[in-house]
Amino acid sequence: MHVFNNVGDIYLQQRPLWKKIQPGKWDTAVGGHVSYGESLMEAVYREASEELGFTEFNPVYLETYEFESAIEKEMVNIFAVVGSYDLHPDLDEVDEGRWWDLADIDAEALKNVIIAYEPVWAIGTGLTATPEQAEETCGEIRKVLAAMYGADVAETVTIQYGGSMNAKNADELVAKVNVDGGLIGGASLKAPDFATIINAAL
Repeated sequence: MHVFNNVGDIYLQQRPLWKKIQPGKWDTAVGGHVSYGESLMEAVYREASEELGFTEFNPVYLETYEFESAIEKEMVNIFAVVGSYDLHPDLDEVDEGRWWDLADIDAEALKNVIIAYEPVWAIGTGLTATPEQAEETCGEIRKVLAAMYGADVAETVTIQYGGSMNAKNADELVAKVNVDGGLIGGASLKAPDFATIINAAL
């Protein structure tokens, strides 16, 4: 169940590391399973009480979808509530809980994003952009991210150059400020060359 406050922030919980499904990840405010003999709505109120210590709310049903992982397969029913709630996360069930601005969620998600730039004319041709060309384009990508999410967030995003980076040109390419690494193709099949590229990026 998603929990929103009156200004549009969403409450998320951080899953503890002992959880089998997505340990340590930020997740919806309330989640759980329907016990045998329990109705769906009874489960929603029970989980909300157990995880966040609140029971005075009117959930709105949004949708149902199927979720499957390597561990389980289940039907997920999504609900949402909006209001001024005094929430008290059970630290035996969750590691942390807090309100997030939607822009903060975008910024947090971008920390795990890797963007690769590869010129169309470099794909499968053996041609490589000059270090200056790679820097210019990767820099433009970072400028776009900065305009959308702020400079601090843009600096956390990894931007790689792909397009015939190899043992001979890796040093010059990764030395550029906005080239954070390489998307390696054929050169990764030659262990000595690949090791040279890795060392250049360290």
